[in-house]
Amino acid sequence: MVSSKVWAVMNVSLGLIAVMLILNLMQIELPALGKSAEQLRGDSLCVMKNFEGEFIVREMSSCCLEKNKLTLGCEEGNWYYQNEVLNRHCSTGNGISYYLNQAGNDYCGVLW
Repeated sequence: MVSSKVWAVMNVSLGLIAVMLILNLMQIELPALGKSAEQLRGDSLCVMKNFEGEFIVREMSSCCLEKNKLTLGCEEGNWYYQNEVLNRHCSTGNGISYYLNQAGNDYCGVLW
């Protein structure tokens, strides 16, 4: 026989699933839990310069992952992109560079 604790856990789980299905039926979107830490750091910025010389604003999680795996070295300085000051430049061996502001550098250092 199943104990009362197992029934309680099952009831709570089914209740949460029911709430999520009702919210989905009402077309209410919930933010993805994986991006919650990134949304806390709204001022972080990562800009990638590709091998063609184009500058592309990147999502912080993928930028940190690529920066940590692909870069050969990083340097401090001041670079400007639109109205933002970027103070970390990391370069790779294949012509791709990553530029981060201080908040983005802190984000990558803490979470990655």
